[in-house]
Amino acid sequence: MEQVVSVAGYDWAPHFGVTICRHVFDGEPVRLFCFDSDRSIQFLCGADNHTDNSDLAVHAGLNHLLDHHPEVGTIPDMEPGQWAERSNENSDWVVGQLDADDFEKGETR
Repeated sequence: MEQVVSVAGYDWAPHFGVTICRHVFDGEPVRLFCFDSDRSIQFLCGADNHTDNSDLAVHAGLNHLLDHHPEVGTIPDMEPGQWAERSNENSDWVVGQLDADDFEKGETR
């Protein structure tokens, strides 16, 4: 049986494909987590104005992210269609609802 990893209150296959901001991939802390209504998940640095640039997105297995950012295990339980954000790697996560209008504009929240 394949091992699972828990993030945001759900168990995921270690090789589940996720979207990772290039900044996070290169070592910046995860400050924004998006759990889209289609159950895709994104781990972002929280910077503004770069979500529309595909050069800044990396698609990788969840296990790769967890190898470098084990703190994502602190993301609170969430439902699809929500986001969690924190101001820095030591602050608490704040959860909110994704707005459908944001997707029309190409934004994550």
